[in-house]
Formats: sequence, C-alpha cells, structure tokens
Amino acid sequence: FQAEDGIRYLVRSRGLGDVYKRQFVSWFPAGAVADDLEVARFGEASLRLSSEGDGRPVAAEWALPLPLDASDAFWTVWVRVDAPAALAELRLQVSADDAWRAYDVFRLERQVSEVDGGVWLPLATDEADALRVGATDASALRRLRVRIADDGSRPVTVHLDRLALVPRAPRGVVSITFDDGWASQAEHAVPAMAERGFAGSVYVIPYLSEDPRYMGRGRLHALAEAGWEIGGHYHPSLEGRVDPELSGILDGVRAFVGDVGTGPPATFAYPEGYVDGATVAPAVARRFAAGRTIVEGLETLPTKRIV
Repeated sequence: FQAEDGIRYLVRSRGLGDVYKRQFVSWFPAGAVADDLEVARFGEASLRLSSEGDGRPVAAEWALPLPLDASDAFWTVWVRVDAPAALAELRLQVSADDAWRAYDVFRLERQVSEVDGGVWLPLATDEADALRVGATDASALRRLRVRIADDGSRPVTVHLDRLALVPRAPRGVVSITFDDGWASQAEHAVPAMAERGFAGSVYVIPYLSEDPRYMGRGRLHALAEAGWEIGGHYHPSLEGRVDPELSGILDGVRAFVGDVGTGPPATFAYPEGYVDGATVAPAVARRFAAGRTIVEGLETLPTKRIV
C-alpha cells in the first residue's frame, strides 16, 4: 500500500499486471487472466481479463496483504475495454471474509458502454449503484475480485491498472455549467445566479465571441472577475481530427480562454461529448487540468444523491 495526499494506492508506480503472478488468481474456469506487458497505462504491465464470447464470467481474485479500511472511501481503477458495446459486466467486488459470505459489488460497466474501445478511463465506484450481499465490514476488507462478462455476441478483453482507495470529501460540490457562451446567459442566468450567491462555468467557443448572439471578450472577462470559470469549448466535434489541425484548434481555445479569464485555463468541454483516448483526450490533457463530457456515467468521482 502506498499513501499520498490521503489516497491509498494498492498499485501505483507498478501496473496491476506487475503484481498479477504473485497476488491475483483466476476465479472462474472460463476465459483467461494474465499480465500484459504490451498494454499498460502505468508501470510495465496491466492486468488482462479476456472472455470467450459466450457470456460466461471471467474473474480474478486478490487476497489483500493487509486488512484495508474502506469505510469512508471509494475505489478508483484505470480500465481499458476493447469492445465496450459487447461488455455485459465489469464489476469490482470486495469482502471482509475469505469465504465471501458477505460482499459488496460495484458495477462499472455503465461507465464504459458509450466510449470508444481502446481508451484508458479512470473509473470510480458509486455507493448509490452498489449491490450488497449480507453485511460487509468495510473497515477490514480482506478480499478483492474483478469480474467481467460479455453479452454473448463476441469476446471482450478488459485491461486494468492503478487501483486506489480514495477518501470521500467532507462536502459535496455542485457545478452549474452553461454551453457555448450565449449572450442570453449573461442577460438572464448570470443575474439569477448572482442573487443566490452562485458562480458558474461557461464553456465558450472563441470564434463566436465576435457574434452579437454570444458573449464577447469584455463580458467574458467581467464574468471571470466575478468568480465565474471561463472554460474552453469548440464546435463542431473533434472526432477524426489529428495534428496539426487538432493541436491548432486546442492551442487557439487555450489562448483565448487564458486571455479573457483571470487565471490558467482549467477545464475543457468536449464538443458533443466526444472523447478519443488515442488523440483528443491526451491533447486536451496537455493544455487543460480536466475535460468534461456529456457521456453518461463517465465520471472520475462518485456522485452523491441529495435527499
């Protein structure tokens, strides 16, 4: 276990595959579980689970070297799926007893069903979506299992890397965002937000700043001075774009946002939610602190239900 900034990394500097031969064991006779030296997000290897296309589950189990307190934390893991549309199950299971009499199941398949294959994604478990069998003592977890299954239409291969347990924040955060930077947002939304003491995020498209239907540089800068985040955006989609065109577009967006804002550009809203882990996402990561998308379920922090 490696601790840093409150995060307990079970596997950090090395890839999950680097510890596979010593700690992970196959749990079902179907499919295959192995380390993969050719595909890794961190370290030298990832953990690879491959199904056979017949719907049978494939799983790997890890007896944790020390009991782990996860009572006020959530799990994160980096995942890459080669055929997301055929993925029926991607689940993380944890238990405090060796016989699995009681356990929690975190269902992660929804978070990858709408993205391209071959993309590394950081996924977080969500308590609201967990399935519980019996009463698990989350303060002393001893066993961890990763389980996948295809939908019977074709085989699926899943790679996993960098597993961590992250403490929950004491307070939640609500983010209110506005798309494209329309002038009507400044006329109606901004005053309504100000009355309630709220500041929001507006994602702007640089070349529309000269169009009177959208907010110009002066108005955007005034919003930034009032505490709003001016985020980067673009239209149309970045799908299929490669360098030098892709870099040129993102450099222009970053320069514009930095010019009208009050600090370094923070976030970028993917046009039409499109995320390509081979081209678009890495290019955005080099220029912005984070990216945002409308793809359902693709979230690196778990949400909290407000009752």
